[in-house]
Amino acid sequence: VPIKPIPAVLVTAVFFLVAGISVYGIEGLSNRFLARYVPGYVDPEAPPRKPVDPVFEASRIAAINEINQRVASGVSRGNTEHTIQKLGSLTSRVVGYPGNREAFEYVKSSFQTIGLENIKIDTFQVTIPIDQGGHLTVDGSVRQIPVHALWPNRARTPSLPPEGINGPLVYAGKGSWAEFNGRTIDGAIVLMDFDSDDRYLNARMLGAQAVVFFDNGVVTRGEAEQKSEEVPLSIPRFWIAVEDARFLIDNITDINGVHLVSKTTWETVETWNVYGYVHGSNDPWPGMDGEARLSWRDKTIEVQA
Repeated sequence: VPIKPIPAVLVTAVFFLVAGISVYGIEGLSNRFLARYVPGYVDPEAPPRKPVDPVFEASRIAAINEINQRVASGVSRGNTEHTIQKLGSLTSRVVGYPGNREAFEYVKSSFQTIGLENIKIDTFQVTIPIDQGGHLTVDGSVRQIPVHALWPNRARTPSLPPEGINGPLVYAGKGSWAEFNGRTIDGAIVLMDFDSDDRYLNARMLGAQAVVFFDNGVVTRGEAEQKSEEVPLSIPRFWIAVEDARFLIDNITDINGVHLVSKTTWETVETWNVYGYVHGSNDPWPGMDGEARLSWRDKTIEVQA
C-alpha cells in the first residue's frame, strides 16, 4: 500500500505546537491561546498592565475630539470638488508636460491662499520619456488620427523610424489566438481593445509592426500595468481616441493600409515639490513635533501625453 505524503501545512502546525510547548509549557501555551481568542479571559501568568492615568486619558480624548471637530468644520465639499475638477481638467500632469507645471502653480497658489507659512519650493531634475507626437493616416486619406505613445519598456521607447511605418490594419479585439486565426499579422499594424491583458505580445510574436489600443469601456489600472514590460522589448504600442478607433473598425474592410508615425525621446526636465507648514496647537503627546501630510500632484500613467 503506497504511503501518502504528509501535507506541509500539517507538518508546519505540528512544528509550531511543539515549539510553543517547549517554550511556554502546556499550561502557559493554553493560557496565552485563551487570552488571545476568548473575550474576557485573563492570562494569570501575564504581567500586570500599567494603570492608565485618568487625567492624561481624559485630556487625550478631549484633544482628539477637538481635532476631529476642527477638521470637519474646515473641510468644504465645494472646495474639495473645485480642487478635484481643477486638477482633473489639466492636460497630462506627468513630469515634463505642461500640465505638471500648471498643477505645481495651482498647488503653490492654493497654499498661499489658505495661509500656509514658510512655503518652500524644491526644484530638481529628472529624466523622463517625452512623447513628441504622432499620427496615423489611412492610405488615400488626408485625415490624420492623433496617436499617443505608451510608457516605454524600460529604456526602449515606442519610437518609430523617422519615416514611420506602413502596413495593413487588423482589428484583433482582445488579442486571443483565436482572433488571429486565418489572418496575416506579419507586417500588420494591429488595433486592439484596451482590456486585453498582455495579449498584445501575441500580435508581436506573429510579426505585427505595432499595436494600437483604444478605450473600449474597460480601462483600469490593472489593465494599464499589463501594457508595458520590465525588460526593454521593442514593441511599439500606442493609444488613439475611441471615436477614431470606431471609425477605423467601421471602415476596416475598405482600408488597404495605414501609415503610422510617432517619436518619443528621453529628456532631462525640471520639476518641483511644494512644502507648506501649519503651526499646531499645544501637543498632548510630547515628542510629536512635526507630522508630514504628503500628496502627489503629478501622475504616471501608461499613456503619458
